[in-house]
Amino acid sequence: CEGRVDRGLRAMLQTFHLSGEAQQIGRILEEFADAFYRHSPGPIKDGEACYVLTYAVMMLHTDAHNPRVAKKMSREQFMGTLKGTNKGEDFPAKYLQDMYDEITTKEIKVLNSDLQSISESSHKDVKEIDASWQRLVERSKSSAPFRVSMAQAHGKEMFIMVWGQVESIVMRYLDDPDLYTDPYSLRNLDRRSRRQTVRNQRKILLQKIVHGLYAVSQLCSVYQLRDPLNKLLMLLAGRLKKQLQVAYNVAGGVQAEACARFGRNRQAQKMSHLLFDLLAKYGGQHCQEAWSSVLECILWLLKLGL
Repeated sequence: CEGRVDRGLRAMLQTFHLSGEAQQIGRILEEFADAFYRHSPGPIKDGEACYVLTYAVMMLHTDAHNPRVAKKMSREQFMGTLKGTNKGEDFPAKYLQDMYDEITTKEIKVLNSDLQSISESSHKDVKEIDASWQRLVERSKSSAPFRVSMAQAHGKEMFIMVWGQVESIVMRYLDDPDLYTDPYSLRNLDRRSRRQTVRNQRKILLQKIVHGLYAVSQLCSVYQLRDPLNKLLMLLAGRLKKQLQVAYNVAGGVQAEACARFGRNRQAQKMSHLLFDLLAKYGGQHCQEAWSSVLECILWLLKLGL
């Protein structure tokens, strides 16, 4: 953080919300100041001076961004509170001035950089989604080196932890076709090129979703997780049934026309093949609650003459 306490604090406080009693907060800031001084002291003379500066920055941030504080602390007041606290000396004036300007103009906020937050973001706000992914990538770079420890011993627990987020992301893309497209790639394209680009993007993303669902089903089978697998099969069956009903209703109940409409729906065909292939490979021993949903799809397929 280039010897800047405020930047170090920002990096730390973007990962969690600092709350609790004053004594607890003081202890956290004390540990932060000690670690910061050991690794990136800059113009700070000792650990005590680092703690004093850290606490002063926190007070400044609260003062600057709390709407209940009517009279804000000035730059001169901030610098005055730190006079002579750097082991009997003053901190460099520009160092404190830059710190004051950055803290008062940019509030420190906890960043949403998990998959669930990204999946729930509005797909229309492309810049926000890109920023969220970037934060997630940057956060992964600061993680400790990956080590394999007791292969598969913790795999089941890890899968259970991420299953809900994987399900949310995949099903959201299946429900909303507009999410298949990247608006930035469509700029400056004529209508024909845009239509072709959209088709290609949807095809590629659908292939990735299918590959991911095969992987999820295989993990459910390996770890004997019946509930996630049944839920996945029911979700797929529900969406396939909806596609079949739409084709039948739009065709006015005419079987041949409904069958033709279903045949032109690439996503519905892919979903149909995926559902029954997963059922054949992994459903024999684990499929229970999902059978009723699967049978409803079979009845609708028969109704369309398929």
